[in-house]
Amino acid sequence: MALFDSIEELKKYNSSIAKGLSLGVLQSFIDDAISKHIVEAIGKNMLNELVEAKSAGIDPTSKMSDLLHLTQKACAHLAIANYVPFGSVLLSDSGAHVHSSSNQLPASDAKLSALRKQAMDDGYHALETLVDFLEKHLDEFQTYANSEAHQNNRSLFINSSKEFNES
Repeated sequence: MALFDSIEELKKYNSSIAKGLSLGVLQSFIDDAISKHIVEAIGKNMLNELVEAKSAGIDPTSKMSDLLHLTQKACAHLAIANYVPFGSVLLSDSGAHVHSSSNQLPASDAKLSALRKQAMDDGYHALETLVDFLEKHLDEFQTYANSEAHQNNRSLFINSSKEFNES
């Protein structure tokens, strides 16, 4: 089992995802979001524990369920932000192409830029919320509490935009 098992799980966090989009098309972008952002924020062991709990079935009223929601939300937005510039580009032996038809045309650069910016903003906000959640519930997430990711997060002078605004 993985962080996302279906496109419907991703669609919960961004309703602009079409039903026809396959999870496999986004998988490399999901993997990049996980390795570049999620693992850096919560640590590989905490991520593995979360995925294992998901596969075993998480009580929807538990803190682990909240953690799964926050992690999926951050990952979905960051994966979409990275997918947007490349989603319609197809690479082949004859070069790079953009698919279009009479019913669907590629989005304008302005629309793509706005979507990417919004997805990045939402992704980083969700990532901060995820780390804040873990920090508030350290007693329930010992894997994170004992991780290098936790030490790195706490060693920052200002740990979140919320703390920055309070300063």
